[in-house]
Amino acid sequence: MNGYLGSSYGQDIKALLHRPQADGAPEALLQKLRVDVPVLQALPSGAVNLYSVQTPPDRLDLVIEVAGQAITVPEAR
Repeated sequence: MNGYLGSSYGQDIKALLHRPQADGAPEALLQKLRVDVPVLQALPSGAVNLYSVQTPPDRLDLVIEVAGQAITVPEAR
């Protein structure tokens, strides 16, 4: 999903919703994001964050924050 066939580029970010955060998956996603988007390597280690926002009644939106700017991950259809 969101990648090129036959390459390691891209990430299935919705798969994070069904995994415990303590297993290291979010940190692995951020490390892969730094590899896929080289400009992020210039930022300090705490400048890229990943979090979720609960939206009633039963929605969970994922947000990537880069250098203080929040980017909501669009819903996959």
